[in-house]
Amino acid sequence: AAINRTLVESLDSDEEKVLLLKTQSPLSGNTVVHQAAWLNEPGVINEMLGSVEEKVRKEVLEIKNNHGETAVHITCAQGNHQALESLLSAVGKTTRFLLLLEEDKNKRTPIQNLVYGRNEHDHAVIMQVILNFLDISHIIKLLHPSLKITDSSDQGSRDVQPVSMKLQLQQTERIVIEAKISCVTSASMM
Repeated sequence: AAINRTLVESLDSDEEKVLLLKTQSPLSGNTVVHQAAWLNEPGVINEMLGSVEEKVRKEVLEIKNNHGETAVHITCAQGNHQALESLLSAVGKTTRFLLLLEEDKNKRTPIQNLVYGRNEHDHAVIMQVILNFLDISHIIKLLHPSLKITDSSDQGSRDVQPVSMKLQLQQTERIVIEAKISCVTSASMM
């Protein structure tokens, strides 16, 4: 971790920082952000991503390794909730949501990687982090994948439009509230 921090500090130009963040290992396809996610180094992630503009942060977090995994996939699989918080806080709401929908080469999303991951005791904590970072409309989309994602601005940002079916929305909100309560209860019991 200290090596990555020192390396970022030693770079003079923004171009060098971007190059470092986007460079992938020829063996694994991992970037330094993937590695920091694997090692659960939120401070390193914050420092590296905080040194570049949001557009670059988004591009870096969308990079997939040789297994088709983003850094978000890795944090979920490893149960590294602190690193996940750092990754999700580095980008806007819509990008967070889209990163959680990304599939790896096994057709697994980060949330599915959580289920198949190594650290079962961190499931509730990771789910609480995810729920805290999403809007209700994004959570609805995760629970009801048939909803359409539409462009909401001239800049091409994508956002989910809430469903007008009142009953379905009420049921989904109830499920979300129950999930948050369950996550908090499970996390406090550990």
